[in-house]
Parts: sequence; structure tokens; C-alpha cells
Amino acid sequence: MRSLVPELGEPVAEGNTQHAGQKIRSLRGEAEAAIGVEDWFGAIQALQAALSLAPGNHEVAARLKWANDQRKLTGLFTEAQDLYERGKQAAALQKFRQLRVSGGDYRGVDQLIAQLEREISSESRRSTVRRWTFGAVATVTGVLALL
Repeated sequence: MRSLVPELGEPVAEGNTQHAGQKIRSLRGEAEAAIGVEDWFGAIQALQAALSLAPGNHEVAARLKWANDQRKLTGLFTEAQDLYERGKQAAALQKFRQLRVSGGDYRGVDQLIAQLEREISSESRRSTVRRWTFGAVATVTGVLALL
């Protein structure tokens, strides 16, 4: 039996198994409540604790991976929003595109990307018109000065 301990772990008494099962269910409940309000840190902590009690629980491990992925996606989304609010549209667009690659249409990111592309294109056109206008005014002023 001792040779199996490294692979299977120490034997657990029946009462401890039942208590561990209850604790795991409780931690899963905490995690799901945290997920419901997008408290990724709280969800990850609870799921890690549950996984430490049942290292072979693939369902808990998968949920933990999912929660970590959601935390990363939320971080990217927040970064992109912050860049946009600070007037850095091109950088925000890049972050939103990165988010789309990682998370698909996370929180309607496809629509946000389309909107930003329109804004950047429109701003680019306005900037070009301003340059042309400035150039034309400068040329007319130069010609008038020569006359």
C-alpha cells in the first residue's frame, strides 16, 4: 500500500472524506456566487481551495481555468476602455482586436471594433481635409502676397 501513496495520496478516513466533500461544495458555491458578480479574484481563490482538497477533480480544474481566462479577458476589455477614454483610439482598437482573438465577441467587442474603425477613419478624413485646407490657404496667401 505504501508504494501507491505517491500516486494516490494518503488514505483518508471516511468522516474526513464526507467533510471534504461538503467543504468542496461550499467552496464551489462561493466560487459561483463570485462568478455571478464577476469577482474573478474571489472565484479563483475559492476554486483553488476546492482543487487543493480534491486535486483530481477535473470539473473544478476546468472551472478554475475558465475563471482565469475570464479574468484575463476582463482585464483586456478594461485596458481597451481606458485607452479609448483617454483618447488613444488606435491603441484601444489594438487591444479590442487582441480581445477578439482571445475571447471572440466578448461583451460585443465586434461592434466596438467596428465603431472605433469608423471613428478613426472619420478622424483621418477630417485630418486630411484640414491639411488640404491649410495648404490651400497657405498657397492663396502666398499668391496674394506676391501680387
